[in-house]
Amino acid sequence: MNDQKLKIEVCVGTSCHLMGSNLIIEYLERLSEKVKAQLDIKYISCMNNCSQGPQVKVGDCQLANATPELLNDRIERILLQ
Repeated sequence: MNDQKLKIEVCVGTSCHLMGSNLIIEYLERLSEKVKAQLDIKYISCMNNCSQGPQVKVGDCQLANATPELLNDRIERILLQ
């Protein structure tokens, strides 16, 4: 990967929160400092797809019904390119 950080946006709106965005946040907080240094993590209030939460955007790819495992797979795939 180049020198740019990988942008991660996590929806923390009410619907996504109720559907488990807190698990995504906990996962991101537990990442190693080495991995965190490669990420630009932002928490946003809505991605306008509330029925398929939690929503997470990784780079240009929006993940519906995101889980920590799904997010981990996506991050590893991008960072290990």
